[in-house]
Amino acid sequence: MVSFFARSLRGFPGWDRFDSNEPVGYNRSMSSYLSKDSPAAAVRLTRRRRTPVRSLKGFRKSHQVPAEYSDWTAAFAARIGAEDLSEDIGQRHSEFRRQLGLRRVDMQVSDPEGGCAAIRTPEFEYRVEIHLAEDSPTEVDWCWQLGDFWNADRPLQGGLDVVFSGFFDTVEFQPTTPMPLEGFVDAIEAAQPDGVEIDYDHHVTWCRLQIRGLAAELLLTSDSVALTLHTAAAPTDLLAAFQAVQRQFLAPQDQGPTS
Repeated sequence: MVSFFARSLRGFPGWDRFDSNEPVGYNRSMSSYLSKDSPAAAVRLTRRRRTPVRSLKGFRKSHQVPAEYSDWTAAFAARIGAEDLSEDIGQRHSEFRRQLGLRRVDMQVSDPEGGCAAIRTPEFEYRVEIHLAEDSPTEVDWCWQLGDFWNADRPLQGGLDVVFSGFFDTVEFQPTTPMPLEGFVDAIEAAQPDGVEIDYDHHVTWCRLQIRGLAAELLLTSDSVALTLHTAAAPTDLLAAFQAVQRQFLAPQDQGPTS
């Protein structure tokens, strides 16, 4: 899964606490959903933040902060956030040229539309979105994504680490088919691994692991896996942490940790 950012897990903060030959919390049906052979295109690095509507560059004195969420207020937020999106995309476009050596023909830019803008390259896609918060219409939700790693063989990791150093804090993975969570929860509760706290709802539609050794949280649903570090990290470190957690909690016991 992480061949695009291939690196050794040794030296990653907290990895030595979990580096054992006996992964915990595994049920065999889950290994087919998450493995080192999963396509890199299924992995995304994300960062989410919430800011006031008033902070958007397109907000004018004549504007009113939305009092409720509706199609109209959502469109309003997307419209006044277009300048912020353009500024972000412009900055990344410049950094991709300087740090990654990409040329104009290598980058397909999608200008802001509907609260979203993006840059697609032969190796990856960078996307940024601004949407009105449904539960707090005086604020907007920002989401930055780096994913769709089309060419896992080109070694861009060094440049991406420079561009996005300390920026992303979450790795997201979407399996192609739903994952059963009950067996995973049962195995974690039976093993009671040190430094791990588990929580889940009564129908086990989600499961959350607090991993103190890695200062991270692992959230699983039937169709998604997300590892969030308490401190943002470079892409290689973020993906190394994801692989560490995958090896320890989601790898087959008879195979031991994957490399």
